[in-house]
Amino acid sequence: MRRAFAFAAIVVALAAGGCGRNFDPASLVNKLRLLAVVADPPELPFGATTTMTATAFAPNATPTITWDACLLAPPPATGAAINEDCVSLPEGDPSLVPFGTGATVTATMPTLDASMLALPDQTNGVYLPVRLVLDLGDGHPLTAFYQLRIHVAGLDPNPPNQNPTLTGIYSVPDADAGMDQDMMLDPTTPAGPVHSGDVFHLRALLSDDSQEMYQVYNGNPATTPPVTDTETVKISWYTTAGEFDNEATGEAKPDTALKFDKNLPASGSLVDIWAVAQDE
Repeated sequence: MRRAFAFAAIVVALAAGGCGRNFDPASLVNKLRLLAVVADPPELPFGATTTMTATAFAPNATPTITWDACLLAPPPATGAAINEDCVSLPEGDPSLVPFGTGATVTATMPTLDASMLALPDQTNGVYLPVRLVLDLGDGHPLTAFYQLRIHVAGLDPNPPNQNPTLTGIYSVPDADAGMDQDMMLDPTTPAGPVHSGDVFHLRALLSDDSQEMYQVYNGNPATTPPVTDTETVKISWYTTAGEFDNEATGEAKPDTALKFDKNLPASGSLVDIWAVAQDE
């Protein structure tokens, strides 16, 4: 229902090189980037544990990833979800709860007063800010945040959220191809090759239960009853070469095309492609 991620990856062999671009699209991954965080489960009560996994990219390097929960509440009346001071707090600060180091950590939801965090969202849900610091040792770490949903009995009218599931990434012959024409790609085996100027048509599909029903408040929860809605799952695409015609797809329009007319590496290089599914 809220704030969950799924991840898949494929590799494409590129058979020709090239260059020339005016700017980098958001989908182009050519420097240190955090692409996805998956918490399993994505919503949990105080004292329960979850496994959190980060998917990151850095050219020819593997970043060290440090995880901490930040207990600082955002300033009142700002509407902010995260206190800006959480960015600069040093390791060991009493306002941080260490979750560990590595691409995957096991974290226990600390017991705290949920009212001290940011205001509830439209589903009356509250979140624990989890800080990730990605460090390559070059003096320029990347800091990012993931909001881990807290299941507070009696406050949230919804059952615990579940992650969306990508059933696969598929190659299709063209944008009008039917479901009987798609071919699932193996993330461990390079597809292709493709050449400069080629268009590689892709499709990402979700499991039937990925879009959940949930209760949402369109007014004051104390005076307005919730209404039932269906969440939307968005799939964001990333690549180390080329450019997508659609950087975000979904249930209604699952296809995108990766065009190899710019942002090209050397001939014979491998190109990584990621699809990241995020629910509301």
